[in-house]
Amino acid sequence: MSSVPTDPTSEVPWGRPPVPGVPVPPFASRDEHMLFLRCLGVHVAASGVVPLQRTDVVLLTLLQEEAYALRWQQGDHPVQPSPLAMRIAVRTFFPAPWTPRALADSLRATGVLGTEWVEAGEGRVHWGSDPTFRAERRADGTWHVTRSERGSTRVYADLPGDDDLVLMLQAHHVVFGFPLGHRTDDVPVDALVRAATQGADSWTRHSALPYVATWTATVAEARRAADDRPEARD
Repeated sequence: MSSVPTDPTSEVPWGRPPVPGVPVPPFASRDEHMLFLRCLGVHVAASGVVPLQRTDVVLLTLLQEEAYALRWQQGDHPVQPSPLAMRIAVRTFFPAPWTPRALADSLRATGVLGTEWVEAGEGRVHWGSDPTFRAERRADGTWHVTRSERGSTRVYADLPGDDDLVLMLQAHHVVFGFPLGHRTDDVPVDALVRAATQGADSWTRHSALPYVATWTATVAEARRAADDRPEARD
């Protein structure tokens, strides 16, 4: 029986399958890298609330600028995402069909380590530093995860397969970005909120433009199609 965390307040989409056809690093070609960035852009645009918010568009702009640079870059193509793209992918639970080892290797190669380190081999993944986590693959393909802290080790989770271990690795590399979860008494919060409110009002007007409305309609249609799809039978 699986003991994947099921806290309804958790943002981790436990049990969500990866999307086939999304390239996984190391990329075999520049076209694979470009497709990874384009798929990541769709994922980011579809993950926010409807209509799109200005912060969503900022992330999309950064990814698009990276795609432009990659298109005109001379020489060998990068086989790993940039640290920026990797951080966005991990922190939005991008559903590329990573294996736990491939994700761990990309975290190391790109330097994106929200915990102190991550290391993977055949049938094992270790990560963290006080606490540290150790995942061991059982013969049936499930993963047994333990947590060790200050000399004490306990069972942390039993995961049904690679996909949920990938989600756990992503979740453990998410940080609380300032100001969320931080003190803000050294920052002029009131003035900044007032300035941001004016910007939010201007974005509300901008978001009525056709290019934003077209994307909103695309998402709505895709979600309706998903809701109408017959449930898979065991």
